[in-house]
Amino acid sequence: MARATLNVEIVESIGRDIASGQIEEGAALNTESLMALFDVSRTAMREALKVLESMGLIEMKRRTGMRVRRMPDWNTLDPRIIRWRLTRPDRAGILRSVTELRESIEPTAARIAATDAPEADRRQLGPLVDAMAEAIRRGDRAAFLDADLRFHDAVLTMSGNELFIALSRSVRGVLEGQTESGVLPVYDVARTIDRHRAIADAIAVADSVAAESAARALFADMRHDIESPHS
Repeated sequence: MARATLNVEIVESIGRDIASGQIEEGAALNTESLMALFDVSRTAMREALKVLESMGLIEMKRRTGMRVRRMPDWNTLDPRIIRWRLTRPDRAGILRSVTELRESIEPTAARIAATDAPEADRRQLGPLVDAMAEAIRRGDRAAFLDADLRFHDAVLTMSGNELFIALSRSVRGVLEGQTESGVLPVYDVARTIDRHRAIADAIAVADSVAAESAARALFADMRHDIESPHS
């Protein structure tokens, strides 16, 4: 197995166990035991542990050893951590938290995009809504997810705000995590397309007030839908 692939698999396995709660906060971890579990060299395990440490999931100290850190210390906006946390029993709360964060940012991004983005960029959203509608018509959830991700990526990118743009990675973690864990909201398909269409149309004609209002309406729907997930 390629070294890079092995590193990803180790990080994925340990990270998921920590973020999902299978390995509890404060638990001690032993490098030798992990090496035996994954049948890897010390170098390979050390590289994977450094990634987990950079995500805030573990801390490694010379005298006290290696322990799982408390959740407030985690990089909770890392898309991998979001995806892993969506396997927890309290995942509805996690979805609600991220949706509230998005609701505080994306309507503002839509307003800025409507006024500041070049016209050619502003008009790219319509075809993405068309792609979402076509994916729903075909029953192609993967295609819908891809178009939805590209739509929200585009809105955040057109804002020109680098901090808003960074949020797009977290959005990807949420949507992918919902799909992987089966936490899929019960939503009105026609309404969802209409909400995205309203955002796209407002941004295309540089109507900042309508763009922000349409985005707020979309997130109000999303908050409502979170209360009725498929399980």
